[in-house]
Amino acid sequence: MPVISVVNAKGGSGKSTTALVLASMLAADGDTKVTIIDADRNQPLAKWRQGQSKLPIRVVTDTSEQTIVRTIHAERDVADFVLVDPEGTASHLSSRAMMHSDLVVIPLSASLLDKDQAERGIEVIQNVELDIGREINYVICFNRTNSGAVLPRYERDLRQKIIEAEQPLLKTDLNHRQAYISMFVQRLSLTELDPSQVSGLEKAVNNAYAFTQDVLDRLIGRKREVA
Repeated sequence: MPVISVVNAKGGSGKSTTALVLASMLAADGDTKVTIIDADRNQPLAKWRQGQSKLPIRVVTDTSEQTIVRTIHAERDVADFVLVDPEGTASHLSSRAMMHSDLVVIPLSASLLDKDQAERGIEVIQNVELDIGREINYVICFNRTNSGAVLPRYERDLRQKIIEAEQPLLKTDLNHRQAYISMFVQRLSLTELDPSQVSGLEKAVNNAYAFTQDVLDRLIGRKREVA
């Protein structure tokens, strides 16, 4: 089954949020089994799994640089999707995860610092490609953006630089939404949150749906419906 790694060396890049949004939407029908391999030192997804979510999302934490490949292959045998949330792009664990991924997602916010980290991540991917003698399927995505707002100059410039560098950029941003924060606070999936308690939940779900659909299009090259 498909393996998607979400990587960025910079803390606070929205990496774990991206992984959990994807997991929430992929598993929303209650039948699609999703495993998240939480290899982040802070293990935010393992803490989330301690909540009351009823969705078939399994979180695995007992992994290391030596065992990550075995863990990925073991989980892809039993799950419909495997998501990997490593600590950073420069680690050997991340490199080994990328080697065995069907897609690598690089989340970044519209800042020069995140741009530098994204370039670093792409350089790591290119080095891994040289090691294994084949291309790695990867895509950059923006997160924490304001929906419908006029883009600030620096964000427009950053997007243009990515396009000019012929780097793959996901069509849909993951917007800044209170619901994405609430998932970690309440330890529930996006579709399990109470709309009376979380403002803008419907818009967040619609954004997450479009985002996940674009990721799947990049993954398999054709339309696949998500719940």
